[in-house]
Amino acid sequence: MAMENNVLQMLGEFGALGLASGAIFWMYIKMSQRMDKMTDNFQAQLREQALGHNDRETALRDRYDQVIATYNDERLEVIKGIGSRLEVMEKELEDIEGNLKLVLELLNDGR
Repeated sequence: MAMENNVLQMLGEFGALGLASGAIFWMYIKMSQRMDKMTDNFQAQLREQALGHNDRETALRDRYDQVIATYNDERLEVIKGIGSRLEVMEKELEDIEGNLKLVLELLNDGR
């Protein structure tokens, strides 16, 4: 408290100029404190937004991966279905080929 009284006494000795400089200094200190507080709040908001963006990006990536996995599963099912259908068709063609050979043999024997 003694130091504050000394500062006030010194400012008072300089008259109006001392009082004005003291008021300007006090306003500068208060404004600096206010700006520091505003900066801290702004940085906290930025951190919160960054976390929110990261969470939404992660959710979007997970959803994308799930959609791609579903399409891959469906594609594999279609490929398996086509493969099994081709095997059935191959068997049927072999049967037809065997029957045609038998018919040709019978026709050649019947001459």
